[in-house]
Amino acid sequence: EFKVITLTDEDWKAVHELRDVRYGNWDWNIGRSPKFNLQRTRRFPIGEIDLRLDVEKGHIKEAKIFGDFFGFSPVSELEEKLTGIRYEPEDIATALADVDVHDYFGALPKEDF
Repeated sequence: EFKVITLTDEDWKAVHELRDVRYGNWDWNIGRSPKFNLQRTRRFPIGEIDLRLDVEKGHIKEAKIFGDFFGFSPVSELEEKLTGIRYEPEDIATALADVDVHDYFGALPKEDF
């Protein structure tokens, strides 16, 4: 048999405070996570893009881009822009804000990259 516990408003306030202070922040959720790698491969009309990221302590330690696309600029420039930043959509978008993806991948819309 289970005992049902009803939380009071004060209990809920403490739960939400603990969530916000300790568990609801970037450092807890990403920054302290174990290192991992990520591979995303997708085919576009311009060719295939294979993006590989090594993430450690929530930061991109290494980025590599492979594929059969044709661009004018070396993708190593993009890899350098991604290396060292936090693995967060906002941080990645900021790092790539001034990038013209056409230079690297041809006629690929930026939002697809």
